[in-house]
Amino acid sequence: MIRFVGASNQAEEQDRIEQVFEKGERLEPGRIRAKALYGESDGVFIPLQREAKKKVEVRVGMLRDEHFDLSKTTQLVVRGDGNSWVKQSFDSLELPTIFLLDRFHLYRNTRRAFGHTLKTETWIKNICNGYLEKMLPEMLAEVA
Repeated sequence: MIRFVGASNQAEEQDRIEQVFEKGERLEPGRIRAKALYGESDGVFIPLQREAKKKVEVRVGMLRDEHFDLSKTTQLVVRGDGNSWVKQSFDSLELPTIFLLDRFHLYRNTRRAFGHTLKTETWIKNICNGYLEKMLPEMLAEVA
């Protein structure tokens, strides 16, 4: 089943590539109207063989926008690790953008800064539930 679905998706993708890059046609805009879209960017390390470098980072941004009518989109939410290239991954769409630290990096950075304690876990839980402003004074007092 995986091979069948994968082959089907690959054939569709190849048709789109030929349509745009070989025939010069424009793709039809998506039909789904979404006020907000979510994208994610991160680096992926690929091991190299017979090269001076052992590995190289490939920067990846994912946003499946071919299904959406971007003319109706008023907000793009980008998640990632906070690097400047991550925050700028989708600038070419020219949409108002909000950046959010993804949960993996939120957990890792908070635990690195404050340790792996019950208090830290409570802060992370509250931040994930939208209470960053409430947690900030307590967190800053811990640093001072």
